[in-house]
Amino acid sequence: MGSPACRLPVANRAHQRATDRQSLIANHTRARLSSCIVLTEQHTRDHARCKVRGCPIVLAPDTFAEWGTSDFLLASFSCPTIIPQHEHFPVQLSFPVCGSWSHSLGRNRSAVLVPGEAAFIPSGETHGTRGIEQGELITINAELEWCEENCDLSAASIRRAKCEIMSGKELQGILCGASALLRARDRDELYLGSIGLTATLAVFHHLGLRPGHNISIHSPGSLRRVVRWIDEHFGEKINLALLASIADCSQWHLIRLFDSFIGTSPARYIVEQRLQKSCEFLRAPGSDITETALRCGFSNQSHFTRAFVRKYGQAPGAYRTKRQSSRSILSS
Repeated sequence: MGSPACRLPVANRAHQRATDRQSLIANHTRARLSSCIVLTEQHTRDHARCKVRGCPIVLAPDTFAEWGTSDFLLASFSCPTIIPQHEHFPVQLSFPVCGSWSHSLGRNRSAVLVPGEAAFIPSGETHGTRGIEQGELITINAELEWCEENCDLSAASIRRAKCEIMSGKELQGILCGASALLRARDRDELYLGSIGLTATLAVFHHLGLRPGHNISIHSPGSLRRVVRWIDEHFGEKINLALLASIADCSQWHLIRLFDSFIGTSPARYIVEQRLQKSCEFLRAPGSDITETALRCGFSNQSHFTRAFVRKYGQAPGAYRTKRQSSRSILSS
């Protein structure tokens, strides 16, 4: 971590946010987050390099994967990765999945994180990261406005939180799932969104930040609205943010509604509905498995087959043959 810190001006943050946004997020390596980072065309044999306000981020090929929006970004880094000290407006959460990762926190503090630990880095805090040994690090960058809207927390309370290293053992399972999903060809965006929100809420809970309770959970009208929409649009691309907007509530509150009244998560509910519809289509004469998969909202046939086998214990083709044979016997 020998490179100098990339200091951002502290005066007039509102103006800075509007005019200098392309330089704010220095720990991710693509232009996903409001085009904050741009990879250069210079590649060496072993590394790709990008520069953010003069600070090189060193990445080996195929060591980076990301998913998200301009307000919320979930990313995975694999060794060797070197992210120099920098600052940005979104809060950052760091979760080692395997290996050990050195974090510089502020000007004089450093820590080595291993699997089962997590770091909370507040907005504007100087920090950097370096992989010590072969491994993987998952990070979440969340704008304060996103946290307000989706976690039912005030930006003021988040700003008061200090940089902290904490236990993250309970998150290891879902973070390993996120690692696989980030690199999967058929990404399930609803699951990725749910994992990211769950990990973010867990860190905020550890910090003593509790979501508000200004919306009554005993008023499930918004839930009925979402369920009707899913029943009508099960074949479309669906994510948690879209469902929350339909319900007119935060993503966190929507998950609470599903858990309280349906007993499952939005992601699992949607998969259940898609699988039920697929059974109807497969029972029809001349049904095609690939066409059924796409019609029911699965990204491809292999994604559909894995979900179908987990649910029914048999492949869609076997189910189709059995059901259509039974239908032929009954009609003869």
